[in-house]
Amino acid sequence: MAVPKTKEELLKQSSENYRTLNELIDSYSNEEILAEFPEGTMNRNIRDVLAHLYHWHIMFIGWYTVGMEGKRPEMPAKGFT
Repeated sequence: MAVPKTKEELLKQSSENYRTLNELIDSYSNEEILAEFPEGTMNRNIRDVLAHLYHWHIMFIGWYTVGMEGKRPEMPAKGFT
């Protein structure tokens, strides 16, 4: 996958990837969606993966906001490694 070079390319790629993710999830049966992953994995199920992605997006928005204020954000975030 090519790295976007413009805002428009980034937005297009983000929309396409989001659509692809939703199509993948929709392709699973309800049993598969609710199934637990093998023990020892960081995320236990699809819900955990989506929550993890959402949390990182929220942190990214925070970093962006701090950066646009001319400050240096803590990365990944205070208390995280």
